[in-house]
Amino acid sequence: MKNCTVYQGHARFESSKEVSVGSERLTADRIFINVGGRAVVPQMHGIESVPYLNNSSIMDVDFLPRHLVIVRGGYIGPEFAQMYRRFGSEVTIIDTGSHLARHEDEDVSTAIQEILEHEGIHVRLNATCIGFSKRGGEILAQVDCVSGDPEVSGSHVLLAVGRRPNTNDLGLTEAGVAVDKRGKAHSPTRPSTMLKLSGRIFWTMTRAKSAIALPLMLCTLPPRSAVQACGGGSPQSDRRADWPAALDEGGSSR
Repeated sequence: MKNCTVYQGHARFESSKEVSVGSERLTADRIFINVGGRAVVPQMHGIESVPYLNNSSIMDVDFLPRHLVIVRGGYIGPEFAQMYRRFGSEVTIIDTGSHLARHEDEDVSTAIQEILEHEGIHVRLNATCIGFSKRGGEILAQVDCVSGDPEVSGSHVLLAVGRRPNTNDLGLTEAGVAVDKRGKAHSPTRPSTMLKLSGRIFWTMTRAKSAIALPLMLCTLPPRSAVQACGGGSPQSDRRADWPAALDEGGSSR
């Protein structure tokens, strides 16, 4: 790529305008954090004693689970529940909340649950204490629910409990960037330089003249935002994000 230098290695901030990659020191006026995220593994009793899938590893599954037990009924959980039920698996969703898709209105959540149950998916809500153990070739999920059997026996477990940003080893404190308890970054001193879109944090990339980009760049944004963030065209507008300009000089090295 013209005028773009790629450095392979672990990057850490040394200051707000300096990043080290191995023995190299790179400087730029603006440094864009595009490091992606990883699947969250919650603290649940016995989770370390059983094999489990997450929202990344389940994409590599090339077999049909006999009974897939899914932890969390947000958005990812019901999507994979419906998918694997239609493939032919028995599926159970376990959630600590009183309804699925807890961020939606209750009538919407109720409609989602009715659709899933109509397709034969078991939904266990109000599971205040979830734990796991093995019995022979089966995985047992303990669910302290208001009603129903206290255990669910399945062949495979999917932890659909969300993702967290890969920010814990970037040295963000050296750059004056704070993170919340979930690892999301924000800059108290320069709030205008960051955007929060679809639950992810992005530094503004428009009209930048010099930058160091830390992969992975993610473009899972709402349609209108994606047009600007990913440099796509729009039938209603000719505006495009200035991504090439953001990588024009690729930073300087010393």
